[in-house]
Amino acid sequence: MPFRSILSKVGKIAVVQVITQQLMAFSVAYFLGFGLLNSFYISMCTIFWLRKMNLFGLIFRRVYTSHILKPGNYWREISRIL
Repeated sequence: MPFRSILSKVGKIAVVQVITQQLMAFSVAYFLGFGLLNSFYISMCTIFWLRKMNLFGLIFRRVYTSHILKPGNYWREISRIL
């Protein structure tokens, strides 16, 4: 009888240890994954923002340099770039 109670205590401790280990591993993986996703999202937004700014700069430069005196060509130039 005492051996069985000791065994059940050891089993409970082992189960608790396994659960805490799994929880720690899950939380570490979750935080790592979330950080990676977050940095990926930020980098994608940065790339998109830079490309958008570059696109606007390209449109502005082309329109300003060649078509500032001809407003009819403005939308044609923008639609050609896009």
